[in-house]
Amino acid sequence: MKKSYTKVDYSTLKEQGEVASLPNKITLHDNICQYVDVKRTSKTYLGMPLRIEGVTIFLFCLRGEINIKLSFKDYTLRKNDIFIVQSGQLGEFHGMSDDVQFFIIFVHNEFCEPLTQATNSSKVQDLMFRGPYHSCSAENMEEIYTVYKYILNKIRGNYRYKEDVIKGYLHAMLHNIYSWSAQEEEQEQKLEKSNVNEDNEGTKRHMELYNRFIELVQKHFAQEHKIGFYADKLCITPKYMSQIIYKVSGRFAKDFIRDSLVIEAKVLLKSGMPIQDVAYELNFNSPTFFSRFFKEATGSTPFDYQNDR
Repeated sequence: MKKSYTKVDYSTLKEQGEVASLPNKITLHDNICQYVDVKRTSKTYLGMPLRIEGVTIFLFCLRGEINIKLSFKDYTLRKNDIFIVQSGQLGEFHGMSDDVQFFIIFVHNEFCEPLTQATNSSKVQDLMFRGPYHSCSAENMEEIYTVYKYILNKIRGNYRYKEDVIKGYLHAMLHNIYSWSAQEEEQEQKLEKSNVNEDNEGTKRHMELYNRFIELVQKHFAQEHKIGFYADKLCITPKYMSQIIYKVSGRFAKDFIRDSLVIEAKVLLKSGMPIQDVAYELNFNSPTFFSRFFKEATGSTPFDYQNDR
């Protein structure tokens, strides 16, 4: 059965009002060069599960706050924070302050992949796997905003090699963000050096297992609801896996599976898919069992959630 999602893609950007765009390559959006009704945008997307499709998003916060949930974790972006969301990820928008000021670069997959998959781009690939949240100094953010304006001018101008130049700007921006992120990580490691002990190798192993578990959940949660499946994939016992996940995250393994199911269920319900079809799409034995699960997880029945405007 074909899925229908509340998605963020090029059509979403058109609705919100892009600043400039090279169709199917790169799109710019901000509330600096143009007016954005922050209250209306917050109301439209507040609490709505979203899937990023066909684009990688680089969000830069200059002022105020932006609240986002991505891959089971809540983030609050403030001044000089950077947020990178890759295509295919699920999340929820939890609002932004009235005084927020931001700019966003949407890079379409076909345009972005050569930048991240090139043989000399190991640093950029590492950046993408470090996680979505990064922070920088005011000076560094000003440098990124200058690059943003350069890209904007190139898109709007009549420039023969604009695509190549824009890719160059993006590549420089990504390497700068990687450099700042790496420096911050090195500083954190120096602070923790005094606490180095024999448990470090174990901690590293636990993080590797945790990251692999999250990847497996994101891939298989719709069909596999039992933690035993994921433990088998990791070649460890369910009990040991649960202990590791709790030690690393403070949450139980089953919580990650449940949260994934809830987000996906919300997406499908808001798309208008019948409740019975949602239940079977997510591999529940019956609509009744799905409704019970959804009510316990959210406090709302699937019917009430679907019809809540």
